[in-house]
Amino acid sequence: MQNLLLFRAAPELVPKLRQQCATVHLKFLHNCRKVHLVRALYVYFISIRMASASVEKPRYIKLTFYLKRLPGCTEEKFHRYWAQNHAQVAMEHDIFNKNVRRYNQYHIPPELKTAAAETGIPTLDCDGVAEIWVDSLESWKEVTSNIDFVKAIAADETHFLAQDRAILIGYDNLIIGKDVLS
Repeated sequence: MQNLLLFRAAPELVPKLRQQCATVHLKFLHNCRKVHLVRALYVYFISIRMASASVEKPRYIKLTFYLKRLPGCTEEKFHRYWAQNHAQVAMEHDIFNKNVRRYNQYHIPPELKTAAAETGIPTLDCDGVAEIWVDSLESWKEVTSNIDFVKAIAADETHFLAQDRAILIGYDNLIIGKDVLS
């Protein structure tokens, strides 16, 4: 709304903004009526704001693991073991606590799998998602190069977790809401 008020308060800026917009392939603005011009410029400024936000250096790197339970492991056992035992194994290691900024378990119980399938949108075949946030990939490499940590986690995974899993590595680009880590 501030941008709309700017055009009413400073109409002399419109020609200059038309010229700037033309340089970013918005030449159609020259022929627009005033109302359409203001709307188009508002959209243009919003897109610039979003683009500038998306090129900022990410605050954290997020590793997202899509997990499946072992064949023969009930969903109840999978979720209980993952939440109680496996999380504790990770937290017992100083290297994990030192480098991980956030560890989140996203549990997918049967009733929510069914609800997701009922949407008609294809769903991922997984029982849970683990999100681990670190400052950098180097931080995560420090965790995964610790022999004691790797051995303990690998041994614990044999109790509930299938080895056919997938991973994504990226960062959040917050559009709505508050940043969860300060």
